[in-house]
Amino acid sequence: MNARFTQVVLGRVFATGSSVVSGLILLRVFPRYVGGDEWGVVNVTLQVLTYLPLLDGGFRLVLNRELLAAVPERRAGILQFGQSLAHRLTLAALVLGPLLTLAYSLSPGARDTALPAAFYLAVGAAGAVTFASSMQVLTLVGLDRQGLMSLVQGGGSVTNIVVLCVALHGGLGVWAFPIGQAVSAIGMWSASAWLLHAVAPGTRVFTWSWTDECRALWKAHASGAWAVFRMQLFIVLLLSLDLVLAGIVTRNGSVLAAYGIVARVLGMGRGFLTSLGEASWPRIARGDADSGELTRRVLALNAWCYGIASGLLAGALPSLLVWYMEGKEWTAAPVLHGLLVARFLVIGLTSPASYSLIGSGDFRTMVRCVGRELALGTAAALPAGWFFGAEGVAAAFLASTVAGTLFPIFAAYARRHALQPAPIFAGIWLRSVASGCVAGLVSAGLIARGWTGPASLGAAATGGVTAVLLAMGFAWWHGRPHRGVGPAARLWAGL
Repeated sequence: MNARFTQVVLGRVFATGSSVVSGLILLRVFPRYVGGDEWGVVNVTLQVLTYLPLLDGGFRLVLNRELLAAVPERRAGILQFGQSLAHRLTLAALVLGPLLTLAYSLSPGARDTALPAAFYLAVGAAGAVTFASSMQVLTLVGLDRQGLMSLVQGGGSVTNIVVLCVALHGGLGVWAFPIGQAVSAIGMWSASAWLLHAVAPGTRVFTWSWTDECRALWKAHASGAWAVFRMQLFIVLLLSLDLVLAGIVTRNGSVLAAYGIVARVLGMGRGFLTSLGEASWPRIARGDADSGELTRRVLALNAWCYGIASGLLAGALPSLLVWYMEGKEWTAAPVLHGLLVARFLVIGLTSPASYSLIGSGDFRTMVRCVGRELALGTAAALPAGWFFGAEGVAAAFLASTVAGTLFPIFAAYARRHALQPAPIFAGIWLRSVASGCVAGLVSAGLIARGWTGPASLGAAATGGVTAVLLAMGFAWWHGRPHRGVGPAARLWAGL
């Protein structure tokens, strides 16, 4: 693992870690200042805005991949096309964002809280500014400046939570959300625009021109962008639709609340652990000679990480939630909790292979696999939920993930690199199951012996460290043919 890739991974860890820490702080702080009904409405309002990034139509990812692979002479035109398109889409977002949140304000649950229409308009406008900021920040990926992008994103998360806490303490209540979002987004947009000017001095940050080259680029990449758009839409639905369907089939508010909290925590963990895949795909898009070997190592390291995380989530998370959220009502029943963690693991293990396909431009394979998963999950969730409640919905989506993407993604990755999929698949699962069992059994055993409350953190840390030592021991033994290199290189080679 070379120094450049290590820096990029650390940058992604900083960015996603800042977002995770901010989310955890918010979960603890917000209930002290705002009532439960208002918190529920704000949460759903923000969830509505998670669909706004789809407005880019898949072009941002396609253009970034094109920038990474293009010769220097072509990059200026692609950059200007991206800037012009981003500004047009920002105008659309400024209209669509407030309309989406205002439409939600008409729902019965939102009307009961009696929040003013101006609040929903403000959240929608802040979401549009966040969309514009995201488009600008992601341009840095195409310029091969992932490290700088991660610093900007991490700084934005820190800014957001600081502004939120100050505004909540100042008595602004729910208005703290649009204020924090807007301030953070404007700061990230400004920083990324300045970096764009520094890295590519000839690029105009503000431009509305739609030249013949822009029209040609639109036509050339429309097909690829459409495939990316469908892939992104399917993924967004897959990661949110199970909770929506669970809300339809169950009338037990405590079960739904626990489902939502566990899903939120798992989402934070997933965002943090995808750092490896996110850091690797631009290297594949650039055509680096070692991209196949890099993905193989990343797959192995990712398996250890997701196995450890899944073990801790299964063994320690319920006790941690009782302590952190100050009540057992935030913990899911054991069966539901186990199903959600199992799906978290299955999705996570395929992440590097998925990013490898994205880096190679194989969007259609991703659309086919993820689309199959979404169709199976949606078809099975309602009847399963009707008979078995929230557990039935979670089981249906777990089964669809296994059938739709578990092995097919690995098989597609193996075909692209002329490898045998079965050994890769077996090796990854052996690593994840071994590390997960160690982390889960150690942490659960300590909690059963009385390590509850704040001591749950100690139980989780002990389980995690034990599993990490197992992974390092295996890597050191497996890397024995590389005895002549340094310790870090031997561990990396033996993953």
